Amino acid sequence: MKIKTSIILATTVSLLTLSAIYAFAIPPIRVEGNKRFLKAEIPVVIKPLNPDILNVNCERIFVSRSDTLTTFSCTLVNQGNLPIHAVGANYSLVTEVNGVEQTDTHLFVADAFVHSDFSREIVPGQTLNISPSGPISIPNAIIKKFELEIIYVQFGDGSSLGESEKTVKKIAGIRYGALMFKAWIKNEFLNRGRSEEALLPLLDNKSEFGPKGNKNFDNEVGAKYYKKFLRERFDKNGRGAIQEILDL
Repeated sequence: MKIKTSIILATTVSLLTLSAIYAFAIPPIRVEGNKRFLKAEIPVVIKPLNPDILNVNCERIFVSRSDTLTTFSCTLVNQGNLPIHAVGANYSLVTEVNGVEQTDTHLFVADAFVHSDFSREIVPGQTLNISPSGPISIPNAIIKKFELEIIYVQFGDGSSLGESEKTVKKIAGIRYGALMFKAWIKNEFLNRGRSEEALLPLLDNKSEFGPKGNKNFDNEVGAKYYKKFLRERFDKNGRGAIQEILDL
């Protein structure tokens, strides 16, 4: 078996081993359509860390043309007593290529905290959705199974479940990017005569991330979240909103 690994980020988190493995009881694969367009349901396997704290459910998943996963949608429900700040999960496609079974694995990271100025923690009872931005194709492969494994959960009190160095690193990178952007935009506000209107071009979706220095993809993501937050707050509350957030 060959295993391929990649990382995919989403914009919303003690060490335990897997406590259980849930697999949907999916009926035999059904193929709909004709030879030019096939739609088949595939088995789904869910591996939670602790289902009593974070329950996971996935909708039925279909592939088309045997090598394309049209979409998937999995819902995570906070059933514990603490708010959740971030979640890391691996989702995998088990495929067959030229008679050889392979596993294509992607890391999904959702940070609901990002920055204390606009944290949207997942409180008990609330949900988090995991889904791709579009179809996933693996050329010349037959997609046979979908697997979702929760590997890390970070809670509001700083405690956590699971162990994933990559997830922790990405969360830290996102949050650092938000901190960097706030410090930079604060300095720009002072340099531009405390004019909120003069800052608006910097808050445009197409504007570049301003702070100098080494920046990685996760830093960029955190900066974009903070930039979006500032722009939305100004559009909603008008003049004075940005200055209040920047504590000036």
